[in-house]
Amino acid sequence: MSKISDLVFRYLHRALSASKGSPAQYTASGGTIRSAICANLTEANGYWIGAIVRWDSGSNAGFYSSVGAFDADTDKLTFEEDLPYAVAAGHLFTLFLGGKYASDVRIPGMKTSTPVNITGFAIDYAAMLNGTGTGVLSFKYNDGSGQTLTWTPPGETEGFGVDISAIAEGEAAVLYGGGSMPEQWSKYLLVRRTADDLPTEDALDDVSLESPVGSFLATFISAEAENGVTVYRPVAVENTAADKIYAIRVWCPTPLPDAVITAVAADGGIGTAEGVLVAEDLTGWGAHGFVHNVTKDDLRYYYARAGNSAQIMTPNGGIRGFSAVEWEDGDTLEPFPWLDIGLDAPGSGNVFEDPANENTAPSGVAFSCPRDAASGLHIGDLAAGGLHVIWERFFLPAGFLPLEAGRADLRFVADVSE
Repeated sequence: MSKISDLVFRYLHRALSASKGSPAQYTASGGTIRSAICANLTEANGYWIGAIVRWDSGSNAGFYSSVGAFDADTDKLTFEEDLPYAVAAGHLFTLFLGGKYASDVRIPGMKTSTPVNITGFAIDYAAMLNGTGTGVLSFKYNDGSGQTLTWTPPGETEGFGVDISAIAEGEAAVLYGGGSMPEQWSKYLLVRRTADDLPTEDALDDVSLESPVGSFLATFISAEAENGVTVYRPVAVENTAADKIYAIRVWCPTPLPDAVITAVAADGGIGTAEGVLVAEDLTGWGAHGFVHNVTKDDLRYYYARAGNSAQIMTPNGGIRGFSAVEWEDGDTLEPFPWLDIGLDAPGSGNVFEDPANENTAPSGVAFSCPRDAASGLHIGDLAAGGLHVIWERFFLPAGFLPLEAGRADLRFVADVSE
């Protein structure tokens, strides 16, 4: 049987010899809160720029960094942000860079608190689409027979119960959040049976969810966005089920789930150049970001929002594949994602595109921004153990960073068997 949770996100790494390989682990000889030195880093100057660092031991274990510079003469990695603690000799770390091969390393999910009242199970993984906040893990005793666990994601309804009475130590179960929409089915926990005894009565645990600490995916920094930049980043998805998963589609949800869908106010329209847009209600909108005119199917970048008005940056004839047209009173407006996406099917030997750097587009990948499951990009069927890559394209206007103004998510839907 296959489940949507069997689709696992993997880091790519060009230094592997084949897909599903394990990246090398390195040992630091020293460093600071902003750097690490390792004599085994023998690549050319600048080679590791844009790489992700996962800290595997030492005071920073579990933290992720993003590499901003690499000096080959001193074997020194410099990070985009400070670490909580200085790097010391003996600290272990793993690097991920570029495309080409999908590694065997799973991209982390949400960071969760540890259940206290519900003994016998530990949380192995919380899908990123659960979001931040507090969810509820619930155990139902049922007089000792047919014990069940349920999961309620932050702000959602309780999912259906999963019978865990026969799950052996070390085995796992998937708990889905409530709701009938595809995006709600993507809000799940993976829990694993431990050696602890189960509760002898009904029990509840509030489970806090936070984004993983550090740069678990490469970040954007002010220097990078200062003059405006377009960045391309890959994510691999693997079917870890024993069965095929059918008709997989991927799309880009709204970056601002609490923003209202609104309209251009009376006399609030804009032309095809820079101007001031006035909307009927911009409650929940960020200080800056992309606004989509649904009526005219046109896109603009807004900034300096004050109440229900915002400055519109000149589109220079059109941005991200759109052609600039005039916006009129009553046109429907919605927030638009920060990213476009494109699909990269594996070549012979599960080899994928590997651009020279993150500012170079992958060859032959077409980008768009589908907004719902029906219009999602069609990966198709993925056999057991099958791999596919989704490329993300971020267009950053000069001086602006996307994660200051909303989320950058992907969502999947598929036909699976339960």
